[in-house]
Amino acid sequence: MVLTNNASAGNVWFQVGSSATFGTGSSIAGTFISSASDTLVTGVTVNGRIFALTGAITLDTSHVSVPTAVPEPAGAALLLGAVALVGVLVQRKRTVAASV
Repeated sequence: MVLTNNASAGNVWFQVGSSATFGTGSSIAGTFISSASDTLVTGVTVNGRIFALTGAITLDTSHVSVPTAVPEPAGAALLLGAVALVGVLVQRKRTVAASV
């Protein structure tokens, strides 16, 4: 699997209706959510996450690395707003303490 156009494995999601099996030597990226089970056979490389809602996740000499997700624009804006609000509250507290 090749991610293009600045895609990040942390922002790619796959929903599997039942079970997923990843073949020998596969290289995959993203988050895979299976309703049943997942099997990663010999030598599978995962840049992402694997979830099985009702069954097992079976690994056979596979490598899984969890990517750093890039926050979506709305999440980033919310975080920026929260940081600004904390800054205002800290400044207000300093002003009140200085005037007492």
